[in-house]
Amino acid sequence: MWSRIGASKTIVLLVGLMIGIDVVVKIIGSIVIGRLSKGRTYSYVGNDFPEAWPIDRPPVVMWFEEPIHFDLDSPNGELEWASLVPGPNVIHLGSHQTAFSISMIHQLRCLDIVREALVHGLHNGTSRREELTRHCMNYLRQNVLCRGDTFLEPFHYFTENDADITYDTYQCTDWGAVYKAVEAHQRM
Repeated sequence: MWSRIGASKTIVLLVGLMIGIDVVVKIIGSIVIGRLSKGRTYSYVGNDFPEAWPIDRPPVVMWFEEPIHFDLDSPNGELEWASLVPGPNVIHLGSHQTAFSISMIHQLRCLDIVREALVHGLHNGTSRREELTRHCMNYLRQNVLCRGDTFLEPFHYFTENDADITYDTYQCTDWGAVYKAVEAHQRM
């Protein structure tokens, strides 16, 4: 009986020790991998590029409110929407000048394409325009879901069909830094 109790305690102790070692190894591994990937350089050839462009994007605060710009169908609104996408929408990275698109710029271009479809009608263009609009709607949907933004947006119901959304400040990453980096890596 003594040996069974001693053996059980030993097994529990060994299992606990193994779990502890496993946790420590995973923590150390995560730290090492994180440090190695921060200092890594990429050739930007083939599949040798990071998942996200490693540029400095400090936090900024944005006030969400009803815009006075970006009309859907005015000449000024069209110019404002077009101005959100700088140049040819492509950057070139690495010594081989490999072409890439930046997700933020792609999303803004897609918003303008969807805006055009709303203003001019989806079926008033070419089948290529319809295909592009569908691509954009799906691309934007996937990006919204992928980022899973959980920022709480308070609002109050006045009636069943009328709600008052309270606009607030929002912490974002500096989109101005993205624009500067994009402009520095575009071929004009």
